[in-house]
Formats: sequence, C-alpha cells, structure tokens
Amino acid sequence: MFATANNLQYFASLICEATSGSQTRSLAEMHAMRASAGHATGPFGNVAIDYTMANGETAGTIAEVGKIELETIETLLGRVLSRARSDSNTS
Repeated sequence: MFATANNLQYFASLICEATSGSQTRSLAEMHAMRASAGHATGPFGNVAIDYTMANGETAGTIAEVGKIELETIETLLGRVLSRARSDSNTS
C-alpha cells in the first residue's frame, strides 16, 4: 500500500492533535499520568521498542527491525485512531 499525500496529512494531523496538549484529559488519563509520575507524554507515553523477535533472538537485519518498528507504529496509531473516533462520537 502506498501512502498518498492526503493519507499522510490525515495521520500527521491526528498525531499533532493528539499530542498538542490542548485537549482536555479524561479523569482516567489524569490518574494514569499521576500514577506514572508524569513520565507519560501525549497519547503514546514512553515508547520503548523491544527488538526481540518471537523466536527469542534479537532482530539482526534491517528487514527484521523494520517489521518490528512498523508493528509498533501501527499499535501507536491504533491508540490515536481509537481515541479520535471516541472523541468524534462525543461531539
């Protein structure tokens, strides 16, 4: 799948909106922030990528690293998109 300029702009705007800090936080989000001693920033929190593959070995090729990083990005975007969908339903 090739990303079009519109798709890239859409995802960039979602990430910008989600990380700008101008939105109000829910009570659960504020509690999570306090529990993490304020270390979580934006909807992604502290992102640490584990490069260990399913077989227990560390990723050793660019393809393996890319696969792990793409899966991480998809997970992070899933968080933002689910939050964006729930915000649009409440408006």
